[in-house]
Amino acid sequence: MLTQLLQTFFGNDKKKVAGIMKDIDFFYGYIEKNGQVMDEWYFSHVFTTPYWNYLHRYKWLNRADQDFLDRGILSILLFMAYNYLEGKGDIIVRHLDEIKQNVKHFQSSDVQAKKLQNIVTGALKLAEKKQKGVFDNKTNKTIFKSITWTLKNIVLQAKPALRNTKP
Repeated sequence: MLTQLLQTFFGNDKKKVAGIMKDIDFFYGYIEKNGQVMDEWYFSHVFTTPYWNYLHRYKWLNRADQDFLDRGILSILLFMAYNYLEGKGDIIVRHLDEIKQNVKHFQSSDVQAKKLQNIVTGALKLAEKKQKGVFDNKTNKTIFKSITWTLKNIVLQAKPALRNTKP
């Protein structure tokens, strides 16, 4: 009985992570193919998973897949924040406290994921400022630099990792 319970629990987790990895592939592919950032419609209708809840270590993932998952989730969160800062949606602020906590407690040995964590933390602070009405458009330069770095070093460099997530 315990074995069935554990398989049910971890099997569902593996399926969910596999689905998130497919979302990340689609997200990266869309940006690469179309040369533009997704708009709020995608974040409201396609990317509806609370990705921030999956920012933790999975012992059953190999390193490449774990790094792909971490970078992908953080990239999606950054682009959600960017959409909000551009006045194109508010999904990020509806869950701002929860997202901030998950990003804050995220740990990785991957240098790019750590840098992206810092970038997302900064973007979340900007979103919080905007939400409180103390946002200055001059601070948009920070987010544009962050988006450029992420596109150049994460999104356009990503190769779909060999999946170790088959249920």
